[in-house]
Amino acid sequence: MVPKTKKLSREELLQKKREAERLRYQRRKNDPQKREEMREKEKLKYQKKKEKGLRKLVKDMTPREHRSALKNWKEYCTVYRAKRLRLKNITNIFVRENTPLSDTEADTPPSRPASPAPVQIFPAPSPAVSSASLQQRKKEAKKRRQKFNREINEKIARLEKNLEKYKKRLARLERKKKRNVEDTPKTKMLTMLNEPDQRKEVVKKALFGDVITKQLKENYSTLKRTKEKQIFKKVVTGRVLQKYKHWLPKEMKSWSRAGKKSNHIGLEVPVAKRCTIPDCYKRAVQDFYEDDSNSLMAPGKKEFITRKTVKKQKRYLLDTVLNLYKKFVVGNVKISYQTFCRLRPFWVVKPNAQNRDTCLCIVHSNIDMKLSALHTANILTYNNHQKLLEDLCCDRYNADCLARSCQTCLNRNPKYKEFDNRNIIKYKMWVSERQDIQDFKTKKPRLVTKFLKKIFEEHPKQVITHLQNDLQKLLDHQRNIVHQYKVMNDLKSHLQGDEVLIHADFSENYCTKYAEEIQAFHFGGSRAQLSLHTVVVYLRNSIIPFCTVSENIAHSPAAIWTHLRPIFKTLPPGIKRVHFLMAH
Repeated sequence: MVPKTKKLSREELLQKKREAERLRYQRRKNDPQKREEMREKEKLKYQKKKEKGLRKLVKDMTPREHRSALKNWKEYCTVYRAKRLRLKNITNIFVRENTPLSDTEADTPPSRPASPAPVQIFPAPSPAVSSASLQQRKKEAKKRRQKFNREINEKIARLEKNLEKYKKRLARLERKKKRNVEDTPKTKMLTMLNEPDQRKEVVKKALFGDVITKQLKENYSTLKRTKEKQIFKKVVTGRVLQKYKHWLPKEMKSWSRAGKKSNHIGLEVPVAKRCTIPDCYKRAVQDFYEDDSNSLMAPGKKEFITRKTVKKQKRYLLDTVLNLYKKFVVGNVKISYQTFCRLRPFWVVKPNAQNRDTCLCIVHSNIDMKLSALHTANILTYNNHQKLLEDLCCDRYNADCLARSCQTCLNRNPKYKEFDNRNIIKYKMWVSERQDIQDFKTKKPRLVTKFLKKIFEEHPKQVITHLQNDLQKLLDHQRNIVHQYKVMNDLKSHLQGDEVLIHADFSENYCTKYAEEIQAFHFGGSRAQLSLHTVVVYLRNSIIPFCTVSENIAHSPAAIWTHLRPIFKTLPPGIKRVHFLMAH
């Protein structure tokens, strides 16, 4: 029968496992090919740890982490040097014992019987106790600590001395200030009462108070109007009476509605008034909100708002209020953000979900969709062209910055984050395509251009390349907008007496309706349409709006000129120059 083997303990199993691992490591180390494979694996493992941030370089460490790493490195080096020294001692002893004697030593007779020299194995120096350099470093560190503590204690003592000095100065100043303060009425009266020779003065002051009270009552009884009584109470009451709890007599308290809101002494509680804002500030903020570069007038006939019998056409903001405030304070008066929000006209509103953007610019729209896709992929920190222009330019309303002629922001580019180019990004774009359709009237095919919103799938690097290629187009487009707004505002502000500016654009077409309609008219194609052509005439001292209606829904240059002909007849005589501003 096979004898039972003794069950190993946990420590013995671990020791056996460590021995096996050590032997396996030694075999791999002795084999050149396996040693190279092991080194490559270690390098790869180190690179992965470095990419994940588990292994940091010295420049990436915090001061605390650097100190901890230095401590560990010192311990590892101490153990390594001790191991090398121990191995060196053992090697020297082995060489000395197994090296044969030379010829000279062999011919020389021994003076005494040779006895085997005792083997002396020098123990490795302990890393914490027997190292002389470590002891020296400890002494130096102790001296540094003592010096540091001594300097700190001297500094604390010096600061405490200064603190006591300034405390005494403050106490002396407070005592001096109290001596200079005028005594209160109560203090004066108590001082007079404590002096026996001041009895006449005390009687005189008491008599004066009684006389004044009686006179005030008499004067108050002659007042008839409530307003006069309130003014009288306001004159004879105040903070001093409140302090000494001397209320007015009952007969001097008014029972008016205002008196019920009064305090104990019958004085009406003052209402804090808001600081009034100058009219020039209000006018400047309103003009800024109504500027076409900051808000867009709603074209619909039902898009108006009424407040306190004032009816206004709505204007929709083109940017956030915060961004508009930053733009306002650059070239206008300095006011707070709260005041800027409070002075916003009630007809300038923020667009909501019902007010869809149906007249977007294709340049801005395509850029925004690319930025939104890169923002979703966590490559950019913003998702619209306004933030992109703020990142690229010192001032996105400055034509020099948009033209890339500003030396400060000439070489700025979007700040992209790190990304994995193996991923796929989906984004949308408005594109124009030529399509063949069949004409309903002629039944013949014809070629038309249609704009479609398509979905594209590309790698991040390709999307970034497209965005970089579109940047110059966006900057030129934005510079034209800024320049046009600036020129038109200057033109409106500096019109001469013989000049006029005509701003014209077609509104949406409207369908006609009857109060009673047959089914064939309601659902068929018999419904007629009307075209509205809106015009605003800017003169030197006035602004006149017009609107012409036509059954012809053509928007050609000939139609525009036909709509403008009746407008020309309303212009004042003496006009020599006409400026046109047309939407395109």
